[in-house]
Amino acid sequence: MIFQGLFDKNIYTSEVIIVTVRNKTKLLYQQEAKSVSLNNSIGPFDILPQHENLVSLTSGEIRIINNKGEKWNINHQNGLIKVTKNTVDIAILED
Repeated sequence: MIFQGLFDKNIYTSEVIIVTVRNKTKLLYQQEAKSVSLNNSIGPFDILPQHENLVSLTSGEIRIINNKGEKWNINHQNGLIKVTKNTVDIAILED
């Protein structure tokens, strides 16, 4: 049982991420989701459950697919994303 701790269900089997999107004045979106797709200076990327920690500037379209398969999109010119422990926080830095 050397590897028993590596496969702890509480850590490694989460199938959802908690996504929050806000601008300077209000909360725009907050739900569990299956995926988040967006762009940074390197190009497009996706955030899925169990993603590594990440902080990045973003721009362009944010595409979220929730647990029911429903899509939510918003365009922005300047934003910041932080990913930690299946939580995605996106701040849109314009009005």
